[in-house]
Amino acid sequence: MSALLVLLLTTGTQERRGPNIVLIVAEKAFQAPRLAAEGMRWTQFYAGSPNLELSRRSLLTGRHGGRASSRGPAAPETPTLSSVLKAAGYDVGAFDAADAAERFLREKREKPFFLLWSATSDALDVAVGRLLDLLKELGVENDTLVVCTSHAGSRDDVSENSLRVPMVARWPGTVQAGSTSDEHAWAGDLFPTFAQLAGAAVPADIDGDSLAETLKGRPRKDRWRRGHELYWESAGAQAARFGKWKAIRSPIGTGTIELFDMSNDPGEKRDYAARRPDLARHAAAVLDKRREPEAPK
Repeated sequence: MSALLVLLLTTGTQERRGPNIVLIVAEKAFQAPRLAAEGMRWTQFYAGSPNLELSRRSLLTGRHGGRASSRGPAAPETPTLSSVLKAAGYDVGAFDAADAAERFLREKREKPFFLLWSATSDALDVAVGRLLDLLKELGVENDTLVVCTSHAGSRDDVSENSLRVPMVARWPGTVQAGSTSDEHAWAGDLFPTFAQLAGAAVPADIDGDSLAETLKGRPRKDRWRRGHELYWESAGAQAARFGKWKAIRSPIGTGTIELFDMSNDPGEKRDYAARRPDLARHAAAVLDKRREPEAPK
């Protein structure tokens, strides 16, 4: 075999390998200043649901809570983030304890790995710092994407206070340190993001958009435009985020539309529904489309 052919084969293999992925999910809002200083911080990131169980399900399936399948038992054939990455050749591990997570990293450093670490918010920055130091010690720091986010707040509603959560991504040499993104995104976007970076097939029937290009410093030309609107349900209310607008309707399907401009009113104080009936009608259509009826029994 010629030296040129060996070089081409080796280069191709290196290019096809995706990054190691570490996903840290805190139980509530957190402070991680080191991670933010060394990575990219999202300013408009949302949990999958204000309900903890549905939030976890959205994170792992990339599907929002308006789907009939999300409100009932998950079908065993539903693709998950772990199953898709495992099929792409990743070693997969999920842990609640920092020591177990660190042991997994030491054991799996030779192959691409996906680590899901469910962490408490107390002293998270210290624990994350230890993990970042370990990645450097193992020589995989520049080959590892670390993402840290949290589940929703303590309020069981669809307000910004309940849904908006921190999200920081670190990948030395790829993600610009100390940068921010004001694109609106949600937990379900992590599924297609990780799958794309891993070179895995992204399931068609999900509700997330990949953030891979933004992570690489190539944000959307129109930061308000997405392939999928964001959608949530909780306590008899539903909400959707499309562009800079957020709509809330309670009760589901029959209530009055409230419409808020997220570019200047994250506190949801000024209702534009009466002033923008065109947008209110569009919001109603989005809410109707995203809410699947219950499957017949």
